Amino acid sequence: LSVITVKESEEKRRVVIKVDSRNAEDVARILEMYEIPYDYVVEEEGF
Repeated sequence: LSVITVKESEEKRRVVIKVDSRNAEDVARILEMYEIPYDYVVEEEGF
């Protein structure tokens, strides 16, 4: 698990979360299940 946060402004931060998963759809499903808004989920080879 890797979590990176970037402050975009005083009111907004962007969060990048990387997990060891073979299926990006599984990660998206978990985020939706807990009503966590997200822009997109992508698979990254070699993480």
